[in-house]
Amino acid sequence: MKRVKFIPGKQREFLLKACRKRPLKQFWIESKLDVSYSVLRRYVAEELTLPLPFAEKIAKDSNQKLSDYPNELLDANWGAVKGGKIGIVSMHKQYAHKLSEWGKENWRNNHSHMDHTKNITYPILNEKLAEFIGIYLGDGTLTKYFVRIFGDKRYDSHYFDYISDLVEEIFDIKPSIREIKNKNLIILEVSSKKLCNYLQKEFNFKIGSKIRNKQKIPMDILNNQKLLFACLRGLIDTDGTVSKDGTTLCIRFTSHSPTIIKQLTKINEKINIFTFTNKTSLGTRNMSKIDSFFNLIGSSNLSNIIRYCEFKKGNLIYKEKVLKYHHLYKKLDFPYKGP
Repeated sequence: MKRVKFIPGKQREFLLKACRKRPLKQFWIESKLDVSYSVLRRYVAEELTLPLPFAEKIAKDSNQKLSDYPNELLDANWGAVKGGKIGIVSMHKQYAHKLSEWGKENWRNNHSHMDHTKNITYPILNEKLAEFIGIYLGDGTLTKYFVRIFGDKRYDSHYFDYISDLVEEIFDIKPSIREIKNKNLIILEVSSKKLCNYLQKEFNFKIGSKIRNKQKIPMDILNNQKLLFACLRGLIDTDGTVSKDGTTLCIRFTSHSPTIIKQLTKINEKINIFTFTNKTSLGTRNMSKIDSFFNLIGSSNLSNIIRYCEFKKGNLIYKEKVLKYHHLYKKLDFPYKGP
């Protein structure tokens, strides 16, 4: 089977354009592609070239033309030819003194997930980055070498797939996701010293405890309403809840960071969504305010979206029942901004 080799950067552009702003996981589900999700991620990362039939299907389904992207067709055995015996013998003759060095480099490339200095894309501040910052401020931790986000594996798997796609789109780096045995814990980890340095220098985030370091929403986000709403979405999707409260629904953000609570209380003087505040939380049980929240700020956490949408239908569901409704809502566009 022939394969399509794009010039660097164009294969990723081709596939992301086909997503039409959908998360990669959602695109994979809806397109019913005849490849696994992990393989599709490797295609986007340009670790693998595209089989010609696959590339043609993507082009047709997304109204693109392969001819618009500089590429060449490779024969099915191009890899074998490229690495044939003649080439190996010639390489040994000409570059014997460098083989050891190249071997080490190849090992590093094949184990790049262990390389904390791997390259990232440095983004401009936009809504996606602001949402990621909210996610980090809500349930994240920062070290010298990695950023971790924590969640509940019973309910947050779909949301963590969204975060993974978000991080890859923003920084062009793939996080890892793992579930902890015997605990209701899921962890997303982005291993990159460059990313950690970027967050420290660009937003003055500090390594270690967010509470002790008095981490706060950056001023550039506070001064832009769209960025602020995106950041609030990340905060509440991680450290907040959309939950049953007696016979009604309640949105509540809880934090033990006085700095964040103080900032949100000040913000609420302008946006007027939360109807109660105290030292550790803000929230509302007022349905018109909850509607405003979803219309203005929205959510990317499927569990929160389900509980809101089902309540609007007259169905006040317990958290434990949320998973039964996932199949009805998984094709939504994220972030969700109300009906």
